[in-house]
Amino acid sequence: MKRSLRFLSTFLLAFASVCTINAQTSSPPTTGDNICQLNSLDLNTVTYFNDNGKTAVRANHNTLGGDLVIKGTTYESGVGTHADSKFVVKVNGATKFHAIIGIDDGAQNKADHGIVNYSFTTYDANKTATVKASGTITRAEADATTIDLDIAGSTYLVINFDKGAQAWADHVDLGDAYFVYETTAPELIAESKMWVDESKIVNIPTAEEGMENIPLSSLEISKTTSGWAGHAPKANKTIDGNDIKLNGYTYTSGVGTHGPSQIIIKLNGSVTAFHAVLGLDDETGANGNFDYNVFVKGEDGNTKSLATGTIKANNRTANIDVDVNGWKYLYLETTNGSDGNNGSDHVDWANAYLVFQDQNSTRPAIVSAEELSSKLACATTVFSQPGVRFMHKIRSTNPEAKLSVSNLPDGLSWNEKRHIVEGIAGAEGKYKYNVNIEVDGETSTEEVDFTISKDLQHPVPFMGWLSWNAVQSEVSEAIVKQVVDLFIDKGLYDCGWNTVMMDDWWHANSRAADGSPQPNATRFPNGLTPVSEYVHNKGMKFGLYTDAANKTCAGAFGSYGSETIDAETYAKWKIDVVKCDYCNAPSDVETAKTRYKALADAFEKAGYGTMLYICEWGVREPWKWGAEVVAVVGVSHKTCATAGRVAAQALV
Repeated sequence: MKRSLRFLSTFLLAFASVCTINAQTSSPPTTGDNICQLNSLDLNTVTYFNDNGKTAVRANHNTLGGDLVIKGTTYESGVGTHADSKFVVKVNGATKFHAIIGIDDGAQNKADHGIVNYSFTTYDANKTATVKASGTITRAEADATTIDLDIAGSTYLVINFDKGAQAWADHVDLGDAYFVYETTAPELIAESKMWVDESKIVNIPTAEEGMENIPLSSLEISKTTSGWAGHAPKANKTIDGNDIKLNGYTYTSGVGTHGPSQIIIKLNGSVTAFHAVLGLDDETGANGNFDYNVFVKGEDGNTKSLATGTIKANNRTANIDVDVNGWKYLYLETTNGSDGNNGSDHVDWANAYLVFQDQNSTRPAIVSAEELSSKLACATTVFSQPGVRFMHKIRSTNPEAKLSVSNLPDGLSWNEKRHIVEGIAGAEGKYKYNVNIEVDGETSTEEVDFTISKDLQHPVPFMGWLSWNAVQSEVSEAIVKQVVDLFIDKGLYDCGWNTVMMDDWWHANSRAADGSPQPNATRFPNGLTPVSEYVHNKGMKFGLYTDAANKTCAGAFGSYGSETIDAETYAKWKIDVVKCDYCNAPSDVETAKTRYKALADAFEKAGYGTMLYICEWGVREPWKWGAEVVAVVGVSHKTCATAGRVAAQALV
């Protein structure tokens, strides 16, 4: 028994010793008025050794993502990095800096591992450097190093961690690192920002009320071209990756490229102006020479030059302020200058932005020359009923192109003067004919698909009423019934006005629990089935509104991702036509085609025969592809506005 007790006592003593050795303490952050923790600043400006993505500069964690632990103490607040690493602090009147530094306990403790040289250096306004603290920290040493610095009167504090013989396990922790300041908190900045004159930093100006200044650099610049092979244009940097500088001024926004270069911007209807400072970047010294041409192009292919000139060593910049309202494309081009080559042609479109007025419209987008390679600006998929007059207007993107048509089906001919394929559609079937486009002696051919069928879903445009411009979000059962009655009373129905459509915000605030759409219960207390029956009983068609995104233009739920359940519910309600808007959706053509087709396919599968009518505003040129997807295409804001005027008149 005594032997057992002695063994138990020895075991407990040993266990207690182990617990004492492995025990860690926790250090909370220092807080209070005028305390600024280092981890609250912009750590993206800190340089560090990137070990193939394993390491990073991390707030409240070591460089690998674990806890900050130095010599058995876990720091709740601090920064972990990997040497070589540099912090540049703009002091802004701060007076003190404190930190506990050391190699993280999680780093390997082996020969030549975890050895880092450090220095804390201040710079005053005269650029005089003073080393406030320096030394070496190692994984093997027994104690952490406390840094307490007086930095009053300094302009910058530079914290530098350099690797020892190797960058092995050089996991540096700064525990409870903070500044004491009086008025303005310090900032972490990129080293390149040191000694930059604030009066010579240029930012994009604040937009006027109701407008937005869209930086050119925020667009997809990967679709632009650069004349320096292997060097892609850069956002907010020069082609060499430096800050954009022209005549000693630093521009925070812009695009750096290399001549010859081309940027094509599709304006999408709501851009009124473009502004930029165009120039040779200061990094080229006295070298470089290029010509520039800023011009616009319309839908008809006509162009207008807005700004031209030459940039060279003694004339390094040009202010570009141009009106682009009403044009479809904006071209920004540079070519070799008088020297005949593109050496040192580091082109900056500095402080470049587009003035945008949002009207539920698509934002501008950069497009590539390849995307504009089609020489036709008209539909290439067309339809007709048999035995009726058919017309197809042929247009080219180049107004100088010579057009001709060949391989026409029987009954059709080419009106060369009017550029129209016209005649009487013949027998049902699928046909093809060719449009030939000749430009500068070279001819290309594009094929047109022509379907003649007596079973087209909607062979002629429908006439009817859309609620938005008349009642906006207040559409209701009572208003729909009133419009139906007015159509009959005023003779509109007898003239062909036979479709009544609810626009945005017929919806409830959210979908039903099963995900199905549901109407506003206050304005449609009986649901939509009785409303649909009322319209149909008067011999008319009934329609409603949705959007090819998660939200409609006014913020109600859209149909993206809910195409099937929406189509099934609309079929249950006997909805004849659905107007589908394109607010809050991606700007590219292919996504629009995919989303509209998904809804059209869902309507077909639902079996009621609901017609999809897209209201796309024309910015993605739906006249070229809409017939492949839906029965009716709304191509402009004017379409919607016209419907609204009719609605307002009908309710008089």
